[in-house]
Amino acid sequence: MPSRQLWIVYDSNTGATESWVHAFKGGASACDKVWVNVIKANEVDWMRLPTADGVVFACPELLGSMSGGMKLFFDRAYYPLIERMQGKATLAVVVAGNDGAMTVKQMEKILTGWRVKWIAPIHLVKQGISSVDDLLAKKTLSPHQLEDARNVGQLFAEGLAAGIF
Repeated sequence: MPSRQLWIVYDSNTGATESWVHAFKGGASACDKVWVNVIKANEVDWMRLPTADGVVFACPELLGSMSGGMKLFFDRAYYPLIERMQGKATLAVVVAGNDGAMTVKQMEKILTGWRVKWIAPIHLVKQGISSVDDLLAKKTLSPHQLEDARNVGQLFAEGLAAGIF
């Protein structure tokens, strides 16, 4: 019976971030003491978010910034949750074509303002996109990147279950 909750709030435009999220969930779900809730940023009941023991925020970088869906989530939830997210075990993930630096800074600034408990530095997943056609195409991540997501998911869930985070 799960005694801890891990929420994954994400936005995905081309499928790459979503594939990372589902691989992460696969790893986290291996821990039977943690219930994993995956929800899109535009569908999350953000007033319930503080009930989670741990949270993952995952989004793609678009035009050097976080995706619109994730930005809108933070625009709406930031101030109402500013006191309620303090100390929450948190991981942020940015899936980028090549760079990701600006989105990492944005996520870091927002989540640091919430005074979350970082379980690790922001996870940057680069896809190595080289053409406009590649940018627009539906995508998934490499087997290595998906395995990494599964491992991170399992570690986060086991850390929550053990009370480390």
